[in-house]
Amino acid sequence: MSDNEEWTINQIDELIKSQTSFLNRSLLEGCERLVKEQAKRNDQAENEIDGRSWSPEKW
Repeated sequence: MSDNEEWTINQIDELIKSQTSFLNRSLLEGCERLVKEQAKRNDQAENEIDGRSWSPEKW
């Protein structure tokens, strides 16, 4: 996970703690899950590109 993604998650966590509205908390928790899922998919895509570029079948 990149520094930007970690910073975003930390900011969302702080906002969640300060919210009293259930709807706002739910929305922010959904945003946090989205950021985490996008980070995971980004890592997977980077690893796939790395794996394909080093595949002996492509040489």
